[in-house]
Amino acid sequence: MVHREPKTSSASTAACTSQLMAACPSPVWVARMSRMHDPCSMVESMRSLTSSIEPALRSRGGFGIGLKSNASVDGFNLVLEITLHRGHLQTDSRWSPCMDRRVLVVRGGALGRDTGLGAAHAGVVRLLASNEVEGWGLSAEVDHPLGGSAPRRLFRRWWFHPRRVRHRLKQRAKEGGRHVLLVTNQEQAHLVPRRVPRNVAKAVVVHDLFILAPRIIPLADGAMKEWSGRRGLVRRLDLRRLRRGLKRADLLICVSEATAERCREVFPKVPVAHVPTGISLERYAPKEEQPPEEGCALLVVGNDHARKRMGFLAKAIAACPEHVRSDLHLVRVGGGQTEAGRRSLTQSMASAGVRLTLQGR
Repeated sequence: MVHREPKTSSASTAACTSQLMAACPSPVWVARMSRMHDPCSMVESMRSLTSSIEPALRSRGGFGIGLKSNASVDGFNLVLEITLHRGHLQTDSRWSPCMDRRVLVVRGGALGRDTGLGAAHAGVVRLLASNEVEGWGLSAEVDHPLGGSAPRRLFRRWWFHPRRVRHRLKQRAKEGGRHVLLVTNQEQAHLVPRRVPRNVAKAVVVHDLFILAPRIIPLADGAMKEWSGRRGLVRRLDLRRLRRGLKRADLLICVSEATAERCREVFPKVPVAHVPTGISLERYAPKEEQPPEEGCALLVVGNDHARKRMGFLAKAIAACPEHVRSDLHLVRVGGGQTEAGRRSLTQSMASAGVRLTLQGR
């Protein structure tokens, strides 16, 4: 089964395509991602194919549609292929005469799909593996298991894994055709090689830059630094490697316009494209229709980092008139909530007489 969307053309697609054509021999697959509503929706019709897989294996990884030279379906050679790789499932694809443009999807540790970066990575892999991006397919997925001692993690991050990525890239490039090395988040930008074969372009997905290039933002209640965490010697050296890797990229793919503007400021010589992250309205639709509750439900998404401004939110609600506060129901969702942050917000809302619901980790 193959899920397709009708061909469309838009200003964002054309802009993204023209930016990348200046950096590599052909438009990269992300030039068509702006028309995708949800990177996960195209596999909904194939879920039945994985019903025979043990639940333990399905929860540890994902599945992909590999390209092989048999079983032609609507002009594309597709076959379901599942490979267990060091404790997580990894997709792979092989050469097919119907496709000579492929993407090598790269990251560091194999983050789970319950994390933001892990879910985004898995969506890109499934999108390419199922041939949803016309003219482009998945070459391979390169990552490594999580865990290990601190020295082992450092050697793996700085030396062993980058060497493995370079080796895999050279292997794929020798097969011919056009290739894109796609690093799926900026925290792994050091994996962008200094030199690549002529038929390879390099792209990095940038979700934010508040750690790599934190700003000091002037606010009415005082200046705020986006990130104020401690940075030891190893982390400072690591951030320098990441910045150099971003400068070596042929294209930075940003998930928000604000991040795109920031990338243009920090890396003015690197082309930047804005490709919003998609979401499936059907997947997250309520299972049962519920009548709206009385009053005003206020939804806030964020962790306890200073840049999320949870303290300012509590002050703003406390400053509202009593008849407004009594009508409010604050619902907070998102990961990264600390016990101290949850306790502080609970106390503030209790003092203000506001109902509070906390969801997330």
